[in-house]
Amino acid sequence: MSIDSNTVLTKTIGDHQLKAEISLCCVLHANYPFQIHVTLGAEKVFVYSSAHISNTSVQDMQKMFDSVTVHTCCNEGCDHPILQTESEDQSMQCSSCRSAAAKAEFAKAMIEIDREELEELIARKEQGMVYRTSIWIHAEFGDDEEKIVLSDRQLTKAKIQQYAKGAGSVTAKPDYSVCSIDDYIDSLKARIAEAEQGA
Repeated sequence: MSIDSNTVLTKTIGDHQLKAEISLCCVLHANYPFQIHVTLGAEKVFVYSSAHISNTSVQDMQKMFDSVTVHTCCNEGCDHPILQTESEDQSMQCSSCRSAAAKAEFAKAMIEIDREELEELIARKEQGMVYRTSIWIHAEFGDDEEKIVLSDRQLTKAKIQQYAKGAGSVTAKPDYSVCSIDDYIDSLKARIAEAEQGA
């Protein structure tokens, strides 16, 4: 007899209450192998089987559930619990530490992007550029895009609309903002300093 798709199993390991549920993907898709997800607070792991749900029993699901154990986050100073299967590396981070690491990597990448833009703006300023115009391109289909135009004099609305139309914008009026390159360089420097301080 095949397992009921609403089956939920629980177990306690130490002070931790774990719950196993059948993943929706193997219920909705006929050829998808049986899969469960096990949760402990914000922690979640998936356990897979080569069998189909129609050939899976509660005992099979229990065996899969029993393969999940509780360990402590590998980061020094963090004692948050994590869930691991038999096939996973025992040196893993909890979801909070993974999220913090991902945010730190993203912040680092953004600092590098801002530094590259700053270097380019300083070089273009030395070439005589004075204004930075941000023009939003609203195409008929797809996402909006930002087009940056650097110039030695402030662009007229007609010129800005020409840029926008040339890039595929379909709006009747241009959507743009203008600032001096000096002001934008100052804002970039401040943003980089703030990001580095928080890194």
